[in-house]
Amino acid sequence: MIGRKQQTALMQQALNADKSSFIAVTGRWRVGKTYLIAQVYANNFCLLVTGIQAAGKQAQINNFAQKIAAYASKQIVVPPANWQQILIELKNYLRTLSKKKAGYFFRRIALDKYHKIWVFTNDGSFME
Repeated sequence: MIGRKQQTALMQQALNADKSSFIAVTGRWRVGKTYLIAQVYANNFCLLVTGIQAAGKQAQINNFAQKIAAYASKQIVVPPANWQQILIELKNYLRTLSKKKAGYFFRRIALDKYHKIWVFTNDGSFME
């Protein structure tokens, strides 16, 4: 990757460290933040979810649930009704993984102080 050697080195260092790290990749839209993360951590994802452009809340929830189910090799019996149920499914899935270090990457997702999940939309607004 051209011009990303310093960022790549820092991200790789965090991956190989014996302690936990928090990495915030920030910048303008369409500058390659997601691509950078995908390239550096491609072999280390235990779950990768990308939102659906211009989709509503329930479609985003269903998409997230389908990705968890696919990675967990299980079927969705009852579709989740809300983000709280998704987080419970995510927690249950993550507990099935080995105890080695895990990384979490959330793109365009935020959790507020009231524990509501907000997904950033392409126009810069938020969807609860």
